[in-house]
Parts: sequence; structure tokens; C-alpha cells
Amino acid sequence: MQETEETGGRGRGPRDLEPLSAGHRIATTVGNLLRQRQESLALAESCTGGLIAAAMTTVAGSSDYLWGSAVVYSAAAKQTILGLDDEILDEHGTVSRETTAALALDVRRISGATHGLAVTGWAGPGGGTEADPVGTVYLALASPDGSETRRCSFTGDRNAIREQALVSALEWLQHKLSERRREGSQAAR
Repeated sequence: MQETEETGGRGRGPRDLEPLSAGHRIATTVGNLLRQRQESLALAESCTGGLIAAAMTTVAGSSDYLWGSAVVYSAAAKQTILGLDDEILDEHGTVSRETTAALALDVRRISGATHGLAVTGWAGPGGGTEADPVGTVYLALASPDGSETRRCSFTGDRNAIREQALVSALEWLQHKLSERRREGSQAAR
């Protein structure tokens, strides 16, 4: 599993994101990439509470490639809906690389989608740990060629953190799909 880390909202302030507008623009690009490759996406959202699915479904025809989203906010939902292993939660907690990676794999397996994208995090104002304070968000993507995680550190209030998570998740997914598209084009030559 490949791991990366991102800090901040890529130099943008929380109010500069215009999250639904930015999410819609990125979701349109992501949708086009999925449609071109005849691939599908399933989501497992915790701290974003369905924001990613909301952005994806602003695009007409998104049912062609979006399987759906499981909003698995509580530990019980993660276990009951997606079958997250108790041992992962006991050992790593609800907000961790390991939990997020397992959620991405689980939602991909359950849905049969090409890609599973999962998000967990501490949006605040409460929660967080010394190692993962409020503003820490984990993203995980499970795809046919493996899975990756990313740790992000955001600032601002609860809404700002959730909005930054939305935009970062979709930007990362767009990048990964574009990367796969380039690799596919080169392999076809």
C-alpha cells in the first residue's frame, strides 16, 4: 500500500474553496474519466457525511459510473454496513490509515465497483489525538492496481475541514484516474 501526506488546502483558505462549485467541476472531470474507461466508483464516507456523493451526483448521468456512497459515520456503521473487521478498529481506531484503507477495500468488494474511495477524519471541534489532531483526514483509494492512502492536515472550523476533505478527495481521485489513463494510453502503443 502506497502512502502519501498532504498539508493544508493547497494554499487556499477554507472560504476560497467554494466547495460545492469546486466539487461539481472536479466531479464532472472525474465522471468523464470514469465514463471514458467504462469504470465505476463506490464511496465510503465518514467525516464528509455524504459530501462527496453530493458533489458527484450534481453531474447529470452520474449513475452511469457512481455505484453509491455508504455514509459510515459511527464505528458500528463501519462494521455493520461495510463489514469492517473489529480487530482493525480495536488496534487502529476509527480514524487511521488502516481503517480508511480497509473501508476503501470493503466498499469496492461489496459494490463490485472498479474503484473504492474512503474518507475518515477529525472534523472537530472535539475528537482528535496527539498523533492525529482535529483537521487530520485520511483518504484511501482501492483500485484494480492496488490501494493507496493519503493523510491530510486541514485547518479551520468543522465545515471548512469537511469542505477541504471533499475537494482534496476529488482532486486526488482525478489525479489518480488521469495517471491511470496516461499509463493505459502508453501501454496501448
